[in-house]
Amino acid sequence: MTQPEPTTTAAVTLTARRLRRVLIVLCTTEITSWGVLYYAFPVLAPHIHTATGWPLPALTAACRSANWSPPPWASRWAAYSIDTGPARS
Repeated sequence: MTQPEPTTTAAVTLTARRLRRVLIVLCTTEITSWGVLYYAFPVLAPHIHTATGWPLPALTAACRSANWSPPPWASRWAAYSIDTGPARS
């Protein structure tokens, strides 16, 4: 019975061309995700208005301010608003 040869893993070296490709993919993904978040809201706003009864200007202001506010503040405010708000049936 012979011992198997030790396997070696080759380190992947990223050349300038591969780094550029990674950067392009990441940039495209980021732009697409922000575009989906930004443009999906007008489509969803009427459904949110129907489900919650909140006025459309308030929904729009909340969405836009959440996009520009710091995440810790926004998440604390959202959690507080959800916890203290009326329950949905």
